[in-house]
Amino acid sequence: MKLSEYIKSRLWQYILKISVSLLCLALLWVFQMPPMLLVMIVIMMGTTSFVVELVEFHQKKSYYQELFQQLNQLEEQALLVHSILPQPKFYEGQLVDEELRLVYQGFMTQLRASQKQTEDFKEFIELWIHEAKIPLATLQLSLYNQHHLPAEIKQALQQLEDYLEQVLYFTRAENAQKDYLIRQVPLQQIIRQVAIRNQARLLNGNIQFIAPSTDVIVTTDQKWLGYILNQIMDNAIKYVQMIENAMIEIAVEEQEKEILLHIRDNGCGISASDLPRVFDKSFTGENGRLYPKATGLGLYLVKQLISKLGHGITITSKVQVGTTVTLIFAKPSFYEVVQTSENKE
Repeated sequence: MKLSEYIKSRLWQYILKISVSLLCLALLWVFQMPPMLLVMIVIMMGTTSFVVELVEFHQKKSYYQELFQQLNQLEEQALLVHSILPQPKFYEGQLVDEELRLVYQGFMTQLRASQKQTEDFKEFIELWIHEAKIPLATLQLSLYNQHHLPAEIKQALQQLEDYLEQVLYFTRAENAQKDYLIRQVPLQQIIRQVAIRNQARLLNGNIQFIAPSTDVIVTTDQKWLGYILNQIMDNAIKYVQMIENAMIEIAVEEQEKEILLHIRDNGCGISASDLPRVFDKSFTGENGRLYPKATGLGLYLVKQLISKLGHGITITSKVQVGTTVTLIFAKPSFYEVVQTSENKE
């Protein structure tokens, strides 16, 4: 707010005030008011008007500067500015403040309604998935010993279950921590569960699967880590099916402070230009054209969930050579040190 612009906007008021003042002084001169008294009146009126205008300008400038500064900082949350700004002391500012308050209240009402609608929809999705999995499990159980049926049918049912779980975990991802049960889990147990789950796809695709026998323990949530590892395996299986001598290998590496779980494949690989974006939501890249059913949600969910668990993840790849995804866990001793420190405090 510039002083020159402020004066310019109020110029007509100043002209009117000066004209009225001059008219009053002329009347006083006609009635033979002493010149000294006229000078004193002019000085008092001029000084009073100047001080009033200066104070008013300072109040408005301070308020609007604060308003614009907060709006720039808040950006997309600009409606929250009402709860931050101090109460203005001039009338126009109070009008603006009241209007901001009404807009803010309307926004919060709509936001709460939208949040309630979203939560209701999520609850419906979770309930629907649980209900859908019951007949699916019944169908899988009834077909388990039907050896005369094509393996593709059983594989399709397994994929259908995987897709249902993907929707379920995507729905829960925002508040995943509410469902965590963090404890020490043998990595071998999770690897075995994922291998069994993908056994049919590995056999049907003639994919060599190499997994270690390990007694390494990690501190994590078994169910969520199992889902994460299964998503990585799902991606690996998709892209090694296109080549001969397909191979997926899981390896465990112990370092001084960390445990690394490597999932390697010799598939088509990921281009260098796509690699930085593989964890972006809905990103499929060049490989998405080779596998049209790709959604770009798998690795996005993996990244979201692994971060909420407090683990790390890296991915390296080379086209026509393969891809390695590495999950990074802190050793159980790290959690023991942290817990001991918190207990001392």
